[in-house]
Amino acid sequence: MLDDILARQLASDPAFADVEAVRQVARTAVSAAGEVIVRMRADGDLGERLKNPRDVVTAADIESERIVLDIIRGHFPKDTIISEESSSIIASRSGEPALLESRSWVLDPIDGTVNYAHGSPLVGISLGFGFGGAMHYGIVAMPFLGLTYEAVRSKGAYRNGEPIKTSNRATLTESLIATGFPYERTNLEPLLERVRTILIHCQDLRRCGAASVDLCFVAEGTFEGYLEDVQPWDMAAGLLIAQEAGAKVGWYHNGGAALPEALRGGGLLVAAPGVFHSLMRLFGPQS
Repeated sequence: MLDDILARQLASDPAFADVEAVRQVARTAVSAAGEVIVRMRADGDLGERLKNPRDVVTAADIESERIVLDIIRGHFPKDTIISEESSSIIASRSGEPALLESRSWVLDPIDGTVNYAHGSPLVGISLGFGFGGAMHYGIVAMPFLGLTYEAVRSKGAYRNGEPIKTSNRATLTESLIATGFPYERTNLEPLLERVRTILIHCQDLRRCGAASVDLCFVAEGTFEGYLEDVQPWDMAAGLLIAQEAGAKVGWYHNGGAALPEALRGGGLLVAAPGVFHSLMRLFGPQS
């Protein structure tokens, strides 16, 4: 269905050809990376090492990143690339005025590396594309689940090509809320208080261990909401997918406010329209 919608758009608006070219490159890149990380885990070829006592990186992270970046560079060599494993920005146009103002790709080659290393299927390859301060395309592939989520700005959100929408639940007591835990455990009190608040006011709490997965599950209505402090590469693609599915977005604290909203992961709160304001009242700055 998404292919049909975009084909009609392309026929009526030749300027849309650039977004469609981006989409085809992105789909090729995450598909190739997905095949490799599945094979590497099956072969036991993890090459696991610690970034810190709880944060790991595997050989598959590095290989997935290499595959995606090589494909992007082969088609769009002048584009900015923001990626987790190499560095914050590993390639950019000279004199770029501001983050995400020019053509930019935002990549997490394996979102949920700890899950990946432990054999969990809750793993995403997250790739977004944006310019002008906004994301215009996002894709999250979950190769161990056979799922691919996509969104094109103003064209809706899709799972395996079929449209998805957020939950229509309207009360917290019937809402499933996702969150995540930081690798650094030096200041647990705010985190524990958020967990306590969710358990008191909502139906239950879930922790997938991959922000891109959480955001896609909000987009399809499996979860009613999600809140966490995350990095831009964790959430850039998934946030667009959730928004295009109808989710509302806010921030429960002001960390990272200097970033464009499309990349602002500090204090991120994303929820179905029926419960968004209730969650913001619980967690927002005014509380």
